[in-house]
Amino acid sequence: MTSRSHDRDVTAGPCRTPALGRDRKLLLAMERSRERGEERERRRMKSSTLCTTSRHSLPQDSSTMSSVELEAPVQGEAPASTAQDDGMTWWYRLLCRLAGVLGGISCAIAGLWNCVTVNPMNIAAGVFMMVNALVLFLCEAPFCCQFIEFANKVAEKADRLKPWQKALFYCGMALFPIFLSFTITTLFGNAIAFATGVLYGLSALGKKGDAISYAKLQQQKKQPDEEKQDGT
Repeated sequence: MTSRSHDRDVTAGPCRTPALGRDRKLLLAMERSRERGEERERRRMKSSTLCTTSRHSLPQDSSTMSSVELEAPVQGEAPASTAQDDGMTWWYRLLCRLAGVLGGISCAIAGLWNCVTVNPMNIAAGVFMMVNALVLFLCEAPFCCQFIEFANKVAEKADRLKPWQKALFYCGMALFPIFLSFTITTLFGNAIAFATGVLYGLSALGKKGDAISYAKLQQQKKQPDEEKQDGT
């Protein structure tokens, strides 16, 4: 009897173990499905919150974009207005820029040659001439100084200056090395830079001359009208 019961237990053991394994697998599958459902719900909640926040932020973004769009044409109109106020034609402005580039080249070469000496005043004048060359390149030809980060900013500020201001600045900048040491190199080296200032000064004088002539014409037109009124 004992042998038969032992045989029954041995035969029943392997049959029970797969059933337990299947139950465990089902439980694990159920737990995984629940976890996946919870993760999906969390994702849906996150997406809904993001949608609501984006809807609330859209009017603010549109307002900021509208303000930026309104400010953009105002900033873009500034250089155009300054260009119109200069009263310079395109070919005359190009001539001034070409003179500035040539003046920078002449100042750089003459300043370097002037530094090859023992006299300290000549060395100071040569260094100042090379600085003048750098300033001319920055103001008139910033594309030659792309290795300098603030080249475009300096060029923009120089474009905002009026012609008579540029004339005074360039002429004074060209005369200072000549006062330091009056030599042939300083004289001829700064001649083109001084001529650049003269060109800007002539443009400013020409604008004033046009304004004066226009005022005179207006006065001449008003005089016959006043005489007619007095005669009547």
